[in-house]
Amino acid sequence: MEKCFTEEPFIHLFETPLGNYCYDVNMNKILKIENKIFDALSGKECDEKTLGKIERLKSAGYLKSKHVKKSEHPDTWNIPYLVKNRLDTLSLQLTQNCNLRCTYCVYSDHYSNRSHRAMRMPEIVAKRGIDFLLDHSSDSQTLFLGFYGGEPLLEYDLMKKAIEYAEKKAKDKEFYFSVTTNATLLTEEKVDYLVGHNIHILVSMDGPKEIHDSARRCADNRKGTYDEVSKNLDYIYQKYPDFFENNVSFNVVLHHEGYKKVRDFIGCHPYFKTTSVMANFITESYVKEPNEENGYSREVKEAYEYDRFLRFASELGKIPNVSSTRLLESDFDKLIETFETLEERVELLEVFHRSGSCIPGVQKLFLTCEGVFYPCERVNETCETTKIGDLEKGLDIEKIIHLANLEGYSSEICRKCWAYSLCTVCLSGLDTSEGIDREILKSRCRSVRAHIDSELKDFCTLKDLGYQKVAELTGVSLFELFDMETLEQKIYPLKIPVIFVGEMYRGLTPEDLTEEMADLFRSQGYAVKVLDENALDPAVATAMGRLWQKNEPPQKTILRLNKIVKKIELQQTYNLILIKIPGGIYKFSDRFTDGFGFQFKMAQEALNPDIILLNLPCENYSSEKFHRIENKLRNLGIEADYFHVVGKSPLVE
Repeated sequence: MEKCFTEEPFIHLFETPLGNYCYDVNMNKILKIENKIFDALSGKECDEKTLGKIERLKSAGYLKSKHVKKSEHPDTWNIPYLVKNRLDTLSLQLTQNCNLRCTYCVYSDHYSNRSHRAMRMPEIVAKRGIDFLLDHSSDSQTLFLGFYGGEPLLEYDLMKKAIEYAEKKAKDKEFYFSVTTNATLLTEEKVDYLVGHNIHILVSMDGPKEIHDSARRCADNRKGTYDEVSKNLDYIYQKYPDFFENNVSFNVVLHHEGYKKVRDFIGCHPYFKTTSVMANFITESYVKEPNEENGYSREVKEAYEYDRFLRFASELGKIPNVSSTRLLESDFDKLIETFETLEERVELLEVFHRSGSCIPGVQKLFLTCEGVFYPCERVNETCETTKIGDLEKGLDIEKIIHLANLEGYSSEICRKCWAYSLCTVCLSGLDTSEGIDREILKSRCRSVRAHIDSELKDFCTLKDLGYQKVAELTGVSLFELFDMETLEQKIYPLKIPVIFVGEMYRGLTPEDLTEEMADLFRSQGYAVKVLDENALDPAVATAMGRLWQKNEPPQKTILRLNKIVKKIELQQTYNLILIKIPGGIYKFSDRFTDGFGFQFKMAQEALNPDIILLNLPCENYSSEKFHRIENKLRNLGIEADYFHVVGKSPLVE
């Protein structure tokens, strides 16, 4: 019997009643493994046959021990460009006042991060906020403007002026509008206006009358608001059914009152049959003293989890469709999406950052009544730490860079954590009047890690039971995944010149650019074959699309691409291959779960290109900045020969 490793692999092992699994942190992939391999990876001794299977896993790139050495958000170097050219979402806090006094509201006296005040946004602040968004979105075609409060419909006239101002100033851009409201102040006139401008309405509604009215009451007379909300929604539902279905969604807060009644109400009421419903528990962030007014009972949580089980059983066809679990639809869809969208990578980068941390202001920008910028409406408005600028001075790029690198507050813990690329811990709830609270951060880490472990088990159980949406995903059998025939195949040497066209960010390369380059080479006498999922040749487009979308081990994709090009070479019809590599080297997002440069690295291994051309966002690049980009790429094993700057407007330094 032998031990398998001199260095511990960076993995997370977990079990379900249906199997044993390994989440490989470096590859960002879930594997189903047999019992003996699971035991060996758990530290037990193993026989030679099991050791051989583990060696095959290692030879395919799995079970590395590599950890991140330095914490840095992948977009740190590019944040100035993103802030100045790629903003797309702004929320305006039209007022801090509200006509209700809901027991659990984050503006109530139970919370430390904000309070109800008779503060409204001046018209000039709203217009300057919209101007700021337009001035910092030269490379964003679609913009989103949200209206938030308090209750934003208290400032309905201001909202109208803001909408019409944005529409007038938009020019070649497309604006989408949304409003978060308690729906008590809606009138026929207001509804007609919202419909006419295609505004999305997020309505707060907590269930049937007795549940809703127990928490959502008027500020002046403490009366419940269910009847008024229902009357207003009925008007939309009856007069504008298509708008209601497509533009109205609901937020349901689960508190200490009657979960079963809420569930049945959502399952049966016609409002919720086709609209989006989001269920949330009362937030525990920033609460002064937890009590039943601003918390939820254990019974509510247990009932919710049981309904989650029923939802799973219903989706698997084990029990009849359970309409009452409509309340859990967004929760269920989020579970599937989280692991369905895992993208493989070769390994963790030496310089990297955990997921969960956004680029403040770039993913979303929140403007208060006073003209102060925060990353979003969920952070602490009394905290200087998360204040990222104002209309007078603009956005503080150094502060945004600091907050984007949130891992800096817990880097030693994060780098050792198996949930590094699945983490959801963000700024919200961590910021206090004293700054980022490291103890709250550690506590959040523990709860998030436990939640991710539970969701991994749920996801894999669904897969094992044959749920259609996950049946073909990454958690396939070890013996389906690794066969010696594939691992022992060799890469064919190539004589035909190969040029890669890649992109720093996904979606940066215009679809016709590759063909334009091909035409340029053809004018010089080359017989060019373009390999691109958008190629003019339908057969090539289909083959390349399938190549990158196919769910298979990296080695198989490498071999497949190598054979495609070798076959073209042997036909002796072409003397130059031009191939567009999809996916981007980097992708700025609020969760870094995708494989940076993974497709690029597979293509490099398959083809060993002669020239690499990389598309960059449009800005004025200094020699120093190009040097920094080249170093970033070298960290990924990519040597770019040429850069092509794509975009509309240069960065103004």
